[in-house]
Amino acid sequence: MGVRVDIKAAAQWFSGENKQLVFPVKDNAGLPVDVAAWTVEWAIMKRTGGAYLLSKETGAGITVEEGPEEIMNLFVVSIDDDEYDTLKTGVELYQELKRIDPGAKATLAYGFVTINKSGIPEPV
Repeated sequence: MGVRVDIKAAAQWFSGENKQLVFPVKDNAGLPVDVAAWTVEWAIMKRTGGAYLLSKETGAGITVEEGPEEIMNLFVVSIDDDEYDTLKTGVELYQELKRIDPGAKATLAYGFVTINKSGIPEPV
């Protein structure tokens, strides 16, 4: 069920931004799945299986929101502007969204992400 989702530099994600990543979930037939009761974890790491640079879980940075009818509902990962200290800019990092409910673990989305360095320094 895992879908490759790459977020490249061209997607214009810059360090220091409050960012929301949206992940709709569909089954193998391409039909929307009701994920309202699921528990998921999302993480960014240097490489597959590496130490987490940043992670979020349902209720702690990940919300489930109602989507349009063809999607049903979706996961929204929120990244605050003060969470970039552990993230490297300008390099390709690995990201993954997993369902972590007992007996139903599954990778939902995975891929690479590149965060651009903002040209304007943060105020001190």
